[in-house]
Amino acid sequence: MSTQAGTLPNKTETVTPAASKEGHVKLSWREKICYGFGDFGNGFMFDLGQAYLTKYWIDVCTIPAAAVAGIFAFTKIFDAFMDPIAGSVIDGRKNIGPRGKFRPVMMASAVLLAILTVITFTMPDVSPTGKILFAYGAYMAWGLVYSFTNIPYSSLASVMTRDVEERSQMATTRQAGSIGAQLITGMAFVPVVLMFASPHEGFFAASIVMSIIGVIGFAICYFNCHEHVPVKRNTQNEQKAKFSDYIKLVFTNKPLLCIILMTLFT
Repeated sequence: MSTQAGTLPNKTETVTPAASKEGHVKLSWREKICYGFGDFGNGFMFDLGQAYLTKYWIDVCTIPAAAVAGIFAFTKIFDAFMDPIAGSVIDGRKNIGPRGKFRPVMMASAVLLAILTVITFTMPDVSPTGKILFAYGAYMAWGLVYSFTNIPYSSLASVMTRDVEERSQMATTRQAGSIGAQLITGMAFVPVVLMFASPHEGFFAASIVMSIIGVIGFAICYFNCHEHVPVKRNTQNEQKAKFSDYIKLVFTNKPLLCIILMTLFT
């Protein structure tokens, strides 16, 4: 019997309007908005270190400004090496559970990042040299865990859908979440600090409040976003990219080079 236009599909066929074979999943606006909450939570911990940690170390902990500059400079170089290592570790995961490849790592790391955010705004009563060493250790640990939080969060979009339009909308909600976090932390952090007589207590309490909100933001993303696109597993026949391949890619891909330079100078 011939098939005519308008007839129902055969019962043995599976019709999935939300996704095509290429992984072009159509996401609900709820899921796209909840994805943006990941960067909202991220901002509550990332923005604190960028905006207030210098002031805390110099004015409250009395660490020399030159030493603080050295801490930030060395740690950023350290982070540059840790990011690809973190990405390689996450990408090499083999025992992937029902919750996906990236979401569990993102959520667990977000909790650790919140704890380390509070620790960076804590300073033991030690010698000046001890304070500098503590700041180095705390911020380096924070940077390492941040890589294990931000990289799987950024990678999550690639396994939620392959649809370019859907992912552009997700990028918009992510940007909105980041800007929202900057706005709230910029308005609320200092007033919370000033509620306490001691600056040490104020910075400590404010970092706790912001870190809790940050974890909540990541939790909203974790529980409402799903990895719809199956992750392709590496096979033995596939050749691994060499470090020289990445270097060549950076200097031959002008848009990528512009993004790297912008991030570096920022």
